[in-house]
Amino acid sequence: MRVGTALGLCSAVGYTVANSALRDVSRPDDFAWSLWVTLCKSAPVATAAWAIVAVRALRGRKALPSFAVWPRLMAAGVLAQLGGNLMFQEALGVLGLALTVPVTFTGIILSGAALGRFVLGEPVGLRQGASIVLLIAATASLGMAAPDAADAVIAQAVAGANADPAAVAFAVATALAAGCAYGVMGVVIRGNTAQGVGVAGTLAPLSLAGFLSLSAFLLLKTGEIPLTSTPPEARLPLLLAGTANVVAFFCIAAALQRIPVVRSNLLNASQAAMAGVVGVVWFREPPTLWLLTGTALTIAGLALLGLRRPRSIRARLSGRPREETFAEAVETV
Repeated sequence: MRVGTALGLCSAVGYTVANSALRDVSRPDDFAWSLWVTLCKSAPVATAAWAIVAVRALRGRKALPSFAVWPRLMAAGVLAQLGGNLMFQEALGVLGLALTVPVTFTGIILSGAALGRFVLGEPVGLRQGASIVLLIAATASLGMAAPDAADAVIAQAVAGANADPAAVAFAVATALAAGCAYGVMGVVIRGNTAQGVGVAGTLAPLSLAGFLSLSAFLLLKTGEIPLTSTPPEARLPLLLAGTANVVAFFCIAAALQRIPVVRSNLLNASQAAMAGVVGVVWFREPPTLWLLTGTALTIAGLALLGLRRPRSIRARLSGRPREETFAEAVETV
């Protein structure tokens, strides 16, 4: 349990470091740059996944899932990169770190509840319903904080500039959409790791499709891959973002093998607080009352998901694990 908790905390810290580095290189109204940053972020994950697949194959173990599920995995990879990471990067350039992270988390949980209810017909329990109410209130509060946050972020990029209200509203919607894309990816990953190939085997085709789609999109947009033209001051943050992202991902994957899903939710909730502190202290984003209230409601909503009594380690390792609902699977991302 202690090892799993430590891995979960390392994952939360890793994602905070990665998101902070992405915030450092974010640019408002520069879609081509967001594409390049997202491509740099995705490359280490794809490299690490395929390296692990190669090691498993050399040892004679099953390394990749059956090709029947590849279309589903690759579709999820394209959605995760273009709808998740790319949209998250675009939102960072307008809203900043302290606001974008909790809004994205709200999208993850709300998408899980909605898809579970309307696609699979799963009931929404009292605890989950209360959490949804808190997260909707958090979204409203963060939406009120968005104009001030956007003004501060854009003024840092362009002296004296103000954020366009329509662009601010679109950025909030973009962050929510990124959360929904992450939620779908999480469900696809968890639904396919049971094939005995591990997280890396599932992630390999998914990450490859995402990387190739980003590369193609960038080439269509700019006609080049700006590897040599990247500003020197941006190279270290890009390297840090990619490295921290892959470390965080595999830490949370290892943690989920040792701790209950709900405990990982609580650890994930700490990301919202970490992002708020880094955004306000390091990036000088305005600590408005709406931002503080929205962040607190986000953390409360995520924490509420972990109030049920977790199963024992023995029960989780037995041959008859409890079947998870769709919404609970989404909550692990």
